[in-house]
Amino acid sequence: MKKFAVFIVSAALFSINVAGCAADSSRHYSLSDVQGAWWSKCSDPAVEFLIQNDRYSGDFFDDHKLSVKDNILTFEDGLVVGHDVNVSGTPLAFLIISISPSELVLRRVTAERDDRDWRLLSCK
Repeated sequence: MKKFAVFIVSAALFSINVAGCAADSSRHYSLSDVQGAWWSKCSDPAVEFLIQNDRYSGDFFDDHKLSVKDNILTFEDGLVVGHDVNVSGTPLAFLIISISPSELVLRRVTAERDDRDWRLLSCK
C-alpha cells in the first residue's frame, strides 16, 4: 500500500509539472511584446538595447534588424561584444521565456544546452 501511495503522489506531481509546461509553451510572443528599452540593471547608464518596431539600437553604432518567430527573438546582426561600439555581425537567437511590463527573460538558443537566463528590466 505504501508503494501505491508513493506512486499516486509521484503521478500527481508529474501531472502538475506537465500541465505547467504546457501552459508556458502556449504563449506566443511577437515583436509587439518586446517593444521598449531593456536594461541589465536600472542603475546602468545605458540600455542593453532599445526595440522599436523591427529594429534595435543601444549604446553602439546604428540600429539593426530583429525578428520574433516561434518565441525566438533573433538579433539579425548580433550584439556588441565587450565594450565595442559595433555589433558582432553574427546573428544571436534567444528563446523568450517570459515577458511582463517590468521584465524580459531570455535564454540563448545554442547547440549546447545552456539553461542560464538573461533577465532584463524595463526601468521606467
